[in-house]
Amino acid sequence: MHPALPSMKQRPYRATLFVAAIAPVLLAAVSACDGGSGPSSTGSISVQTVTTGAVPDPDGYQITIDGVQRATMPSTGTATVTDVPVGQRSVRLLGVAEQCTVGGDNPRAADVFDGDTATVDFTITCGTPVGSLRVHVVTTGEDLDQDGYSILASDQSQSVPANGDVLFAGLFALETDVRLLDIVPNCALTSPSPVLVTVPDAGVADAQFTVDYLGPLPNDLAFAADPSDADGGWEVFRVNASGAQLRNLTQAPDDEFGAAWSPDGTRIAFNRGGRAFLMNPDGTAVVDLGVDLGQLAWSPDGSKLAGQGGLAGGTNIFSVNADGSGLTELTFHLPMPTVTGTFGAPSWAPDGTRLVYSGRQGLNVVACWVVGADGNGDAKLKDNCNYPAWSPDGTRIAYERTDGHIVFMAPDGSDLADLSVLAGIPEPAPPLPDVVDGAPAWSPDGTQLAFVSNRDVPEEEFGGVYRIFVVNADGTGLRRITSRFGFQLDRPTWGPTSP
Repeated sequence: MHPALPSMKQRPYRATLFVAAIAPVLLAAVSACDGGSGPSSTGSISVQTVTTGAVPDPDGYQITIDGVQRATMPSTGTATVTDVPVGQRSVRLLGVAEQCTVGGDNPRAADVFDGDTATVDFTITCGTPVGSLRVHVVTTGEDLDQDGYSILASDQSQSVPANGDVLFAGLFALETDVRLLDIVPNCALTSPSPVLVTVPDAGVADAQFTVDYLGPLPNDLAFAADPSDADGGWEVFRVNASGAQLRNLTQAPDDEFGAAWSPDGTRIAFNRGGRAFLMNPDGTAVVDLGVDLGQLAWSPDGSKLAGQGGLAGGTNIFSVNADGSGLTELTFHLPMPTVTGTFGAPSWAPDGTRLVYSGRQGLNVVACWVVGADGNGDAKLKDNCNYPAWSPDGTRIAYERTDGHIVFMAPDGSDLADLSVLAGIPEPAPPLPDVVDGAPAWSPDGTQLAFVSNRDVPEEEFGGVYRIFVVNADGTGLRRITSRFGFQLDRPTWGPTSP
């Protein structure tokens, strides 16, 4: 913040003192210089360039005088610089292409006389592109990148297959950097890039790159986040489970929450402004289902959505057909006399006959419940349980325990293992808060889980900033997927691999 300026009453007094002090000096200076206008003390320099060769410099040159750029000019032409102080000046030609050579000295001296124009001539000779570059790429593995890669050399770009060659013809005989680009996340470049190659005169230079296939491309994740720390809105993002290819799918004025990827990978359901919407995985073809549902979850066959619906005094679990028809209330947790009940975060059993969900009634502890897909058999499963997620094989339910651990339990509610402990929980030094892992989501094959956590963040952000992590179901292979995304993240959802 700038300091406050003095008031208007203060300024005239201080200014008056200043003027009085310098007035004699100004008068003396004026008296000393009073004698009429003096003779001119500047001249001009005319610079002429003549460029020859098969491929002249396409963007011309820059002219500097005594190290200061004063003009630009074409490869062949004339430029005149005026108001140059008299005396001997240094004139340099810059921006000369690598294949071109300036004849004679550069810079050159020019004697500038009062009112006259000095002339400086430059002759530039540009070579003829006569060399070639052959780039060979070798990729090991089975599931090769069908799109291949891009090669950048001498300001030119060409495509090259995963195993194959590409030829750059008509290059100048000079050194150039060669780069391999557009490598997919499940491949690794095992040779240097860029490489410096010397293109010979009337010959062919060779460069080679090797790429290793690391395994199948991971699935993508979608999630909702508030990407700003101030007044930004929640939006739905998509990212590969390798951490690559982050994309914003929604940029509407209303907040968007609760993304859920359909089992066939063709649609993403989400909540915008309290209503349920569908869109394509690239964010196009947005459709309003016409129902007020959030925290959405697809049935295993993709025919229905379950979600959190609002009633007077609380929320319950509803199901609806994928086209928005057939809205049905599945749970009937009534509000207490003075407090409300809030229930949501549903997850379907893999056979589609039941759902597990979480919530709390008034001041009671948050708990997980199970209800039939037809609304029958609603029963509490476990206390201190939030964000349950049924495994694809139906044998386990991962949930967020109220102490900030992700824990596995059997479908009957008995605990099996603490995933957060298996993955290793960092112990922050006081007074930092504890690590909190939450909102787990199973990968389609049941081998991995994505979750939200405040672990692995800088100390100054610890406790308030959450990121998405992926871990193997046995606790190994923990890795962070997203970088900083403001202070709020929603439960991730798994989709197919990136296109």
